[in-house]
Amino acid sequence: MAEVREFLRLQEARSLLDELAAGAEHLSRIVTGVRPLAYSADQGLTDVDVHAGLEQALLLLRHKLPPGVGVVRDLAPDARTVRGRPADLALVWLNLLDNAVDAVGEHGTITLRTRRDGDHVVVDVDNTGPTVPPEVLDRVFDAFFTTKPIGKGTGLGLATSLAVVAQQHHGELTLSSSDGVTRARVVLPG
Repeated sequence: MAEVREFLRLQEARSLLDELAAGAEHLSRIVTGVRPLAYSADQGLTDVDVHAGLEQALLLLRHKLPPGVGVVRDLAPDARTVRGRPADLALVWLNLLDNAVDAVGEHGTITLRTRRDGDHVVVDVDNTGPTVPPEVLDRVFDAFFTTKPIGKGTGLGLATSLAVVAQQHHGELTLSSSDGVTRARVVLPG
């Protein structure tokens, strides 16, 4: 009987060590994901891995993803890199994905898609949340405009993202919503 108890204690200890190792690995990935945001003051244009940036944003928002929300990746290998400011683009991906997670609710799909279009890279963040009415679409890039409840949104995510994409990266950011899909599209010089 003592051997069985000892065996069970060892199994429990192994299980606990496995959980600790998984937690440390997760924490390491979070720190790696936040690092680009920490160095935003001292950044010039450099090659930025769009796919890695999207994955880091997903990692940071993992705690917000309900079990009923699926994430689909359709990432083109030739649309991986753009010239840009890593921390600023990381903020854009974080804002777009945070909005998609909020929009889709408890069940639905978020799709990340990249493709090359001539000299540009196109990044789509789609969600199957409720369709956004035209009167809201007309205002989504206005500073301080939000459809989120008080205390949940500041109305600065899309306005800031637009400034980063258009002014700092000479790209485009648009939002469309129809047929059950809302799409944030970023077009950047590639």
